[in-house]
Amino acid sequence: MDQLENTMATNHIINSAKSIRVAMMYALLISAIAGFAYGMEVGVVSGALPLITQEFQLSSLMEGWVVGSLMFGAIIGAIVAAPISRLVGRRRALVISSIAFLIGTVLSVFTSTVLLLVIGRIFLGLSVGILTFAAPLYVSEISPEKFRGRAISTFQFMLSFGIFAAFLSNWVLNFLDSWRVMFSILFIPGTLLLIGALLVPKSPRWLVSVGRNDEALSVLTKLRVCPEVAKQELEEIKNNITTENSHKGFKLFLNNKFFRKTVFLGISLQVIQQLTGINIVLIFAPKIFALAGFSGTSAQLFSTMIVGIFFVVTTFISIFIIDKFGRKPMLYSGLSIIVLGLLLLTLGLAQEIASFGLAGIIIFIIGFGLSAGPIVWTLCAEIQPLQGREFGVSCSTFANWVMNFLVATYFLYLNDIFGIVNIFIALAVLNFIFLFFVYFFVPETKNVSLESLERNLMKGERLRNIGYKK
Repeated sequence: MDQLENTMATNHIINSAKSIRVAMMYALLISAIAGFAYGMEVGVVSGALPLITQEFQLSSLMEGWVVGSLMFGAIIGAIVAAPISRLVGRRRALVISSIAFLIGTVLSVFTSTVLLLVIGRIFLGLSVGILTFAAPLYVSEISPEKFRGRAISTFQFMLSFGIFAAFLSNWVLNFLDSWRVMFSILFIPGTLLLIGALLVPKSPRWLVSVGRNDEALSVLTKLRVCPEVAKQELEEIKNNITTENSHKGFKLFLNNKFFRKTVFLGISLQVIQQLTGINIVLIFAPKIFALAGFSGTSAQLFSTMIVGIFFVVTTFISIFIIDKFGRKPMLYSGLSIIVLGLLLLTLGLAQEIASFGLAGIIIFIIGFGLSAGPIVWTLCAEIQPLQGREFGVSCSTFANWVMNFLVATYFLYLNDIFGIVNIFIALAVLNFIFLFFVYFFVPETKNVSLESLERNLMKGERLRNIGYKK
């Protein structure tokens, strides 16, 4: 009898472990492919831009528009991402994103005019705008609570890996002197994204929201440790939807002051992420290295690739410590490191000391990889209540892309007016101020269920306290 009970207990443990592995596999698959696709697009333009500028004789402002056209498309993507995800589901939204990605790649590679190149990059941006909304949202809704931070952080890790892969391909393909060849590498992540989106299950939370409870239970049973846990989670989801059935999206935003707080917090976090200066460093790294004293395109692209390696390693480490050390401690340490890196980079640019410039960017990247990179996307997916999650995440993603567009489009123009040294000094000051924002407004969400965060929020707890377990 004891042997039979032991055998049954062992089988239960094995089945539970399998369910957790399946849930993590799906979550990590989408996080990985989505982040990789996004990262490749961000990284490839840094190496291609000088060649595009040379071929079409672009001014600084037009260079900015070639870069910023992707962000403009992403703004459109961020606007349509929520209704698409709500109407057809998170998984189909990812499929639509992959199709737009492939269309944009075709137009970019085979263009003969700047206008067609801009249109192609708008399609790529449309794809990425949907992707950056749907992927973290999907992952947050299928991941087990204990591993949610790690799963969402995988998106940022693969984003960094995609950037590194693009930097590497730029350096390797530089001898061909063809930006079209550099852009053609985007066919790989676009195809992977389409395949991955077709393989994963539908979000159980979305299924409940459209009344398909049996399908939701079936998915949860496969993803959770046992049927009882699946049923309990299903009831929690249904209760949340029933409790706030009359308030959806924008209506909830208008009627609920607590929800407005998390929406504005998500927007603020995404603005902070962009004002760290990350996309200035990543997109314009070769130009920054040239100003710091590196001579020759190959040396500039090689230095950019080195930066990409540090970005990958740092973000990889963050995946394994985000659920151990928590969101706020990592933001404190990471933002402090960012300030240090920006100051060293400023010194390198002012004195044209190449080694200082490289070291400053590396330190900056380490700080970002430990903080504003993975933590912001994680928090923006976690803090929104279920009935307003699509609207809240859409608003924060929209804010990310608006700031991204402004920074990428007008950086070179502002550089001509104020000088790169003054720009990086201003960014260092801003990142120091962001430390105080984190202390006063950002909650700690480590090991806290989405339902608990929502309950605390709707009870009127201060934003910084909604992660407390009572």
